[in-house]
Order: sequence, then C-alpha cells, then structure tokens
Amino acid sequence: MTDHRNRRLEAQLVEAGKWHSILVIALAIAVLISWQLDWRIVKQPIAKFVSMNPLTAVFFILSGFIYLLQLRAPEKRFVQPLVLFLTFVIVVPSALRLAEIFWGLEFKVDQILFASKLADEVVNNIPNRVAPNTATCFVLLAPAMALLNKKSRAAAYAAQVGGTAVLAISVLSLLGYLYQVPEFYGPLVKYTPMAIHTALCFFVMALSVLYATPERGFVGVFTKRLAGSKSALLLIPAIFVVPVVFGYLRLRGRWGEEYPVEFGVAVLILLIMVVLFSLAWLNARVLNKQHALLLASEAKLELFNKQLESKVQEKASAILRTESRLKHILDSMLEGIQIIDRNWVYLYVNEAVSKQAQKPVSELLGKRFLDLYPGVEKTDLFSTLMHTMQQREPRHLETPFEHADGRVGWYEMSIQPIPEGIFILTIDITERHKAREELVEANEQLEIKVAERTAQLKNINTELEAFSYSVSHDLKGPLHTLEGYAAMLEKMAGSSLTPQALEILISMRAQVKRMERLIQDLLDLAKLGTQAIRAEQVDMRALVGDVVAEASHRAFTTASVNVQELHHVTADKELLRQVFYNLISNALKYSSRSERPHVEIYSEQNERETTYHVRDNGVGYDMALADKLFSPFQRLHKTSDFEGSGIGLAIVQRIVHKHGGRVWATSSPGNGATFSISIPRALQVSAA
Repeated sequence: MTDHRNRRLEAQLVEAGKWHSILVIALAIAVLISWQLDWRIVKQPIAKFVSMNPLTAVFFILSGFIYLLQLRAPEKRFVQPLVLFLTFVIVVPSALRLAEIFWGLEFKVDQILFASKLADEVVNNIPNRVAPNTATCFVLLAPAMALLNKKSRAAAYAAQVGGTAVLAISVLSLLGYLYQVPEFYGPLVKYTPMAIHTALCFFVMALSVLYATPERGFVGVFTKRLAGSKSALLLIPAIFVVPVVFGYLRLRGRWGEEYPVEFGVAVLILLIMVVLFSLAWLNARVLNKQHALLLASEAKLELFNKQLESKVQEKASAILRTESRLKHILDSMLEGIQIIDRNWVYLYVNEAVSKQAQKPVSELLGKRFLDLYPGVEKTDLFSTLMHTMQQREPRHLETPFEHADGRVGWYEMSIQPIPEGIFILTIDITERHKAREELVEANEQLEIKVAERTAQLKNINTELEAFSYSVSHDLKGPLHTLEGYAAMLEKMAGSSLTPQALEILISMRAQVKRMERLIQDLLDLAKLGTQAIRAEQVDMRALVGDVVAEASHRAFTTASVNVQELHHVTADKELLRQVFYNLISNALKYSSRSERPHVEIYSEQNERETTYHVRDNGVGYDMALADKLFSPFQRLHKTSDFEGSGIGLAIVQRIVHKHGGRVWATSSPGNGATFSISIPRALQVSAA
C-alpha cells in the first residue's frame, strides 16, 4: 500500500508542539514569579480583567512537562509512571474545584498558594479562584496528553477529541475578550472568569496535543500528501480567521455607531460571499491543477502500458523461442535430465532418461516417481532426494539404481532444488563402475603378490645376512692364525731376515689387519638387519664431541673441527654414534691432504625432521658417481690414496633408513664434501 504521509509536515508540527509547551511553561513560571514579586503586568495584563490563579500556572507547568516527557523520552522506564502521577496531580484538584462549583463543597485547593495575596485579588466583587471553564479544560487536557504515547487508534482519537474540546473552550474565551462578551469567558456570572492569558495558554496547549500525533486520528486527514489535505490546509486558516475578523468589524461598527446596522449586515454578507468565492476559486484552481497532473499521468501510464504490452509480447515470443531451443538442447543431451515436482510427479524428462529407464517419455511424464519404481522409498537414493526436496540443499552422489525390469545400473547424480521441486542430472556410469571394481580387484591381487614377493625378499635378505655373518665369522679364525704365525715368524727370525723378506712380512700382517677390518665391517652391516632400535633422547652435542675426540685420536690428525650447537634427537644412541664416527672419520681422512684441514658439523630443524651436516674441505668427488657412494664395496678413490673397506657409508645409509630418515651428499672435486642425514622428529622405525 502506498504511503501518503507528509513526513516533513509531521516533523514540523511535532517540533511546533514542543516549542508551544516550552512557551506555556515559560509564561506560567513568569506568572508565579509575578505573584511572588507582585508584577501585575504579567499576572494581570489588562487591568480590568482577572489575574491568572497561581494553581493554574502550576498546572500549566506540569502539563508542559507531561507533553515534553511524552515527546522526548517515552521509552524510559520511569516516564509512564511519572506521567500518570502528574496527570493525577492536575485532574484531582481540578475535579475538586468543579465539585465546589456544582455541589457547593468547600475544598479551597486553589487558595493554597499565595493565600494572603489572593484575598486582595477581587475583580467585580468576585475573588480570584480557578474558573469553572479553566478546571474543565485541565480535566480534559491532562488525560489527553497522557494518551499521546499510546499506539492504538482509539487512544489517538481520544487524545485529539480532548484537545479539540479544550481548543473550542479556549477559542470561545478568546472570542469573548475580543467581542466583549463576558459570558464566553465567564459562563457562570458569580464565579471567576477565565483569564485572557489562561485562555491563550489553553489554545496553545490544545494545538500541541493535536500536533503530537499528526499521522493518526482525524488530524491525519489534514497531513497527507494528497490533494484533499493540501486543499484543506489552504482553507483552514481562512475558516478560522475570516469569520473572526468579519465579526469583529461588524461589532466595531455597532460599538462606535459609525454606520447603520443594515449597512453593516450588508457589508458583512458581501464580504463573506467574496471570501467564500475566493476560497472556492482557489480550491478549484488547486484541484484542477492536481486533476490535470492526474490526467497527464494517466495518459503517460496508458502509453507506458501499451509499450509494456508490446515488450511483454516480444519477451514472451523470445522466451517461447528460447524455451523451444532449450528443450531441444536438453532432449539432445547425453546426460539424463529429470524435473520432479513436490508431489513426486515427473514434470520433464529428456531422451537420455528414457534410454536409461528403457521406457518412452510418454510413460514417464505425469506419473509419480514412487509409482513407477515401487520400493524406491526404502533406498538411500530416496532419502537423498527427500533431503533436497525438504531442506532445499543440493546433493551429489554415485548410487546404484534398480529399474522396474530388474536391471541394476550405477549413476552419478547431481540434485538441485528448484521452485517446482527438484532437478536431477544423471550420468550412466555403469561401465565405469564395473571397470573401477575390476581395477580394485586387480589392485587387491597385486597387493597380495607384492606381499608374497616382499616376504620372499625378506627371507632371502635374512638368509644372505645370516650367510654373510657366518662367512665373516668363519674367516676370522684363519686370519687370526695367519696373523699369529706372522708375528711368531717375525719374533723368531726377525734379525736373520733380509730387508726384503721383512718388508713382505710386515705387508702381510697389514693386509691381515685390513682383512679383519673388512670382515668386522661386514659383520656390523649384517647385524643391522636384525638389530632392534632402542630409541632415547640423545644429546647430540655431547655425542658428537666424544666421536670427534676418538676419531681425531685414531687418525693422528691436526684438523680443526668446529662443532656447532646441535639439536637433540630421539634415536638409537649407539647406532647414531656409529653413523657419526663413520662420517667424521671419512671427513678427517679425505681432508688430511688439505693445507688447512677443517671439518664443520651443524644441524637444522623444522616441524617434520632434524637434519645434521658434516662438511669438510677435502678432495671431494664427482657428483656423476654419487649413485655408487652408498653401495657396499664401492670406492670413488684408490686404496693407495685413501685406505678403507668401502662399507662405512653403506652402514650409515642402513642405520639412517632404519630410523625412517634420509641420507645424501653434495660435493665437487677439490672443493670438499657435505654429508647430510635427516632423522624424523616423530621417529618411524624401519625393519630394514
């Protein structure tokens, strides 16, 4: 519904009501001060007329505060109880005063303030009391202001009726002063009449009540943005002002006897006719202008409707053509398209669905999905369809589906909610699902074969390790015997041997020692296959320090070794000692021919692993030969240049792999080498 409220005018009226109440409060306070200081010009503006009673001034102050509270702070919790209390304070004394007047009771509530000064305030032998019409106005005004914040239409009408009644009484009193008719402002001759500024205050406060709710009640008729409201706003000032002015002019002639009564009446009638004609002309002009705008708008609207109808027809034709093309496209798609309404009735299926179901389209359209496929409501597919239908959430799934003829196919389905129900896109993946199952079965067979082959390899490795250990152990006996005989020969005939024979004997003993080291390395390598990891927290700085001291002593080297702060690690301490002994021994050996042999050991760590580096400035090696580096018995340098068995790095790799780590090296000839190992922070033990 269109909102015809004139919010700007409503805001102006509310703001005017606020200032009206402030003005009344200020005037009432001035009257009370004038009673205290005896300023007659304020409390009695016209000498021959009555003064405003002090209680009347107090009630005006309270009425103004009620209005401001209702207007500015209606949501505060204390406001409504305070408004009711102030209303009670105003209404009860006013009602008691009316009881004094009409039933002859004596309460004298209006003589409490300034009692001694009130006794001297006598006009026309009538004491200064609250006038009957004044008390009546307060009885009407206070409840009207108390209803201003109520949201119901009845409360708005009640407040505006009360305000209108007060407005009528105040206007009657003001006309009485203007036309010199005492009965208007003092209807009961023997009682105090309403003071002129009291009547003016009631007039202003009554307007404030009407202004407070300009959008509701009968006042709302005058505040719309419609032509009737605008016309009424133009007429209202003339309705109130013209009769008052003309009546005053008529009475003025009678008072001064400046012209005959007949002449005055004729002039009054003529002026009324002229004014009414002018108002009728002005109203007709405004309404004609509004009507002309309405006719012009109707003509534009009619033209717009015709243009709109033409565009709608064009759009409808375009939509029909688009719908025809879309239907052709959907019918030609390889994917199945289904639209099912909220009652599970097929609204649309394309040819692909017909082929999937092996039923003509005519047998599917208009039929219930549940009737075509009995028992489908018990499947997981129907639960998914129901979820999308009720929760309006899309779903995607791969599912088997049993057709009416017993065939079971696999389909990939995308289900989307639409206003009519659900939209289903289906792709027949029966062959793909069959191929996937065959692939899964093949993978399972492959895993079985891999497991069998792995078990065979483990058995072979176990046998090889046992054989290597047995051979190495059996070779130690003859070597010990040979080395013993060589030592006895040297001792028994050492002085009688020729230098050449002695050199041969010494070489033979050295080769026996070399063979023993080789056999020991083979035994160590063989033991690794069955040795279990004994993991513990290892202080690497202390371990590497011990290894450096031992290796340096055995190598008889003066190389500088820089061991930086090393991260702790969880590993097998003894196996890790063997790793670093082999790496550091190699670094000292291959850097021994450098001018200033130097070895550096450092580490780094991330969230997954701890990495240690052993870097030397030795002879290095060609990276093209790096694939042979960790293979047993593979050497990149001649034995005559650097002695060794060729098994040390293989042992390093086996131990690191056993910890689930990695080992690698970087180098170039003449520029030294860096060997690196990484140990997982979460230790993963390998059985290898």
